[in-house]
Amino acid sequence: MFLKALPILFCVLISILVLAEDKVPINQLDQAIASFKKEVDDNPADAEAHYYLGSAYFSQGRLKQAVIAYQKAVSLQPEYAKAYNNLGLAYAKQGLLQEGTAAYQKAITIKPDFFQAYFNLGKVYRDGKQLEKAVSSFQKAIDINPSDYEVYNNLGVAYGQQGRLDQAIEAYLKAATINPDYTAAYFNMGLAYYHLEKHEEAISSYQKVLVLTPKDNKTYNNLGLVYHDQKNLDKAIIAYQQAITINPSYATAYNNLGTTYLKKEQLDPAITAYKQAITFNPNYKTAHISLGDIYDRQGKQVKALNLYKAASEIATNDAGIHFKLGMTYTKLGKPNQAASAYQKAIDLAPQSVAAHYGLGVVLMKQGKLDQAISALTQAVNINPSLAMVHYNLACIYSLKKETNQAMFFFQKAITLDPDYKDHSKNDTDFNNVRHSSIYQELIK
Repeated sequence: MFLKALPILFCVLISILVLAEDKVPINQLDQAIASFKKEVDDNPADAEAHYYLGSAYFSQGRLKQAVIAYQKAVSLQPEYAKAYNNLGLAYAKQGLLQEGTAAYQKAITIKPDFFQAYFNLGKVYRDGKQLEKAVSSFQKAIDINPSDYEVYNNLGVAYGQQGRLDQAIEAYLKAATINPDYTAAYFNMGLAYYHLEKHEEAISSYQKVLVLTPKDNKTYNNLGLVYHDQKNLDKAIIAYQQAITINPSYATAYNNLGTTYLKKEQLDPAITAYKQAITFNPNYKTAHISLGDIYDRQGKQVKALNLYKAASEIATNDAGIHFKLGMTYTKLGKPNQAASAYQKAIDLAPQSVAAHYGLGVVLMKQGKLDQAISALTQAVNINPSLAMVHYNLACIYSLKKETNQAMFFFQKAITLDPDYKDHSKNDTDFNNVRHSSIYQELIK
């Protein structure tokens, strides 16, 4: 009967998928689906036929059709644990984590020793940030099959997301012990060691990945990060360049290369690297900002401004970018745009002392003294220990000829930083209070 050939046909289907990189014609997969559909039409009450049709749809990425087929399978055979497991996979692949969880749990209820269902349940819990439940599910999977290295690796990832890095490393080591050629375990181990600042161990882990897969550009990139943290900048550059040689469009490696050149104060190669990062990833916020910062240092404020604007379009709610826009507009002598940018930064980050201060200084230069006082008062309320904020408040009150208030803030400023005594002597903003007996006493 055709029914008995279903498993064989499904094995052929899997072979087609495995050989996909060899450009097996897609019509072979289509033919398999057509055969399963015919069987379903001929035997609509056969749960297994619906199951295999669902698996074929899943393999082709037609997830909604896969869900329908698996649902039909379990409606016909309510104890079909394997179909519930695959239904969970189809849901999870679509980001429907709650539905996926329910399907896996049903599979486990039917078959309490169902390793794969526990494994998949752990992954869906982890994706949903229910990390304790994820750990528990992975551990149950290990109890059922302690020789599966992939579940140990996934357990390690869950521990890592919890910040339990030592336990994560133990899990990765177990995975690598079971399968010494399992590069994912070494790679993740390298990440964990890196975050623990155990740099030599991280390097060793990444080097094991490269022994097994010498063309792994991400590992070279991460190796560069470790060398950078060790301040071994030349080795970091070599590692990033290796990553780029393997993948010439690897924007992250270009960005990190730029950062390392910048650390060495080699601005021209840093600029080139950041430009390449942006070329290959036009939405790379960090590269735009870093390149803008270099141009700002070089006094090329127009170029810096354009890069910060691009970054603000990529990340509209990043207060730090709007602050940089405010500073750049200030340097370009555009106070209205500067004030607008600083206000946007404040709207996004109300506790930003720097943004309140920047706004206050711009308003002060525009002669909007009361508004400037309001902005600087906000800054000093957030952080009372900044001498420059007190000093600028003193300047404004001096301009307003409010001597007592001016001296109140001037005294605070020089208490925090005595250098402001000498600075005030040549500051024209203090002309209105310079002959005050209080001022004369304070600058002694």
